[in-house]
Amino acid sequence: MNSYSARYRYKKRSEIDAKWVLIPGNTYSIKDNLKSLGCKFGERGGAKGWFSDPDSSHMGEINELVKALPPAPDYSKWVNITGKTFPFKETLKRDYKARWNADAKAWMVDPSKAKDAQDMVDFATGVKKTANSVPGIPCEECGTEPAYQKGGRTLCDDHIIHELELSQIDNVMEGETV
Repeated sequence: MNSYSARYRYKKRSEIDAKWVLIPGNTYSIKDNLKSLGCKFGERGGAKGWFSDPDSSHMGEINELVKALPPAPDYSKWVNITGKTFPFKETLKRDYKARWNADAKAWMVDPSKAKDAQDMVDFATGVKKTANSVPGIPCEECGTEPAYQKGGRTLCDDHIIHELELSQIDNVMEGETV
């Protein structure tokens, strides 16, 4: 191996002993605790995650941590959001707890939030078609780029969506008073 490839080779994941067991569940919230209890993050046999020595004196503590984890959602029932979702990915993640489905190349959300998320994407995409992108000029609300000009305002995706939500509320209120 020449000196160039030795300097720039990638660091391998921790080697996991064959007798160690995979700790189940979404363990991100307890990763620091697992590390302090002697667990190792790594990959073995296609499984990636936190592993523990089954003979560890800390197995009781580890089991208690895992029992306290919330149950994983059943993603098989989640609904894909269609359309041009890229500009709204942060909003989908933050407001609708969306997850990326790499196989379908779509964001997926819990069925209870699917209609609202799809309506948001459809409505905002329709408005953005009539808005002009302004390169180099930040959003007047938060300073994020790129921003779009619409109705004399320069706003980013999140603030366009916020303005649209406010205008929908105003339209409903006006409709009720008529």
